[in-house]
Amino acid sequence: MGFGFSSNKIHGSKLTQLLLVAVMFLLWECSSVSGQRWISQIKTTVSVWNQLSENSTQHTGLYLHCKSADDDLGPHVLGVGQEFKWKFYVNIWETTLFWCYMAWIDTDGRQVQGSFDVYKAKRDYRKSGYHYCPRYVKRRGIYGNGPEPMFTWAPKE
Repeated sequence: MGFGFSSNKIHGSKLTQLLLVAVMFLLWECSSVSGQRWISQIKTTVSVWNQLSENSTQHTGLYLHCKSADDDLGPHVLGVGQEFKWKFYVNIWETTLFWCYMAWIDTDGRQVQGSFDVYKAKRDYRKSGYHYCPRYVKRRGIYGNGPEPMFTWAPKE
């Protein structure tokens, strides 16, 4: 005796609706104006500071060109004490990577240069917590928040 409905069909229908809502949510998370939507709704900021004048009277300009696989942030020249910063969403796979080529002239007139991964999600995303990653360019290397350089310049020839 019944009304022609199977409890399995009703349960299956609710499960299908739940799965449909979950898929729609995931599709919404993966779309945005730029073609990608990130799980984190908070943008990460990377800030590169020119601090090359430490313990020196020479005010050294810093040439900087930063890129990711998707974005070329263009070339910039920073005076001492100036910063270049940008904001972005970390992707769902935490593979977001920005690298910068940097060059400057030392007190002997030689060019010092290097290319560095200034932001690597697997290294920086969870550690920064508040989504701000400062990078300080100094004569000994590139520093984050710690007392030791993250990267050092290639030895001079």
